[in-house]
Amino acid sequence: MGGLAAKTRVYIETGNKKTFASAADWPGWSRAGKDEASALVNLAAYAPRYAPVAKLAKVDFPRDVTNFEVVERQQGDVSTDFGVPHRPAKDEEKRMTPKEVERMVALMA
Repeated sequence: MGGLAAKTRVYIETGNKKTFASAADWPGWSRAGKDEASALVNLAAYAPRYAPVAKLAKVDFPRDVTNFEVVERQQGDVSTDFGVPHRPAKDEEKRMTPKEVERMVALMA
C-alpha cells in the first residue's frame, strides 16, 4: 500500500486547558499539549511509537514527521480539557474511496 503526500495533515482541537493535534490520515496518532505548538511537538515525538503500526500495515510512514500541515482547527470543549479529542473534523465526513478504506482498515487492524 502506498504512502501519502510529503506533509502530514493535522487537525487541531483547542479547549481552554488542552489542545490536541491529530494526524488526519493516521488513526490513533494524536497527542495533547498546553497549546497548539506543544501538541505538535508531542505529536512529532510520538511518531517513533506509531511507525511500527504503519510498518505492520505495509503503509509508508512519512520520512519527516515534523512536516505538518494544519488542515483544520476547531474549538474543543470540556471533553477536550478532560483529555479526550472528540470533535470530528469536517474532512472526516467525506466519503472514502475503496483504496482509502483498505488503507485505514490495515492501519487499525
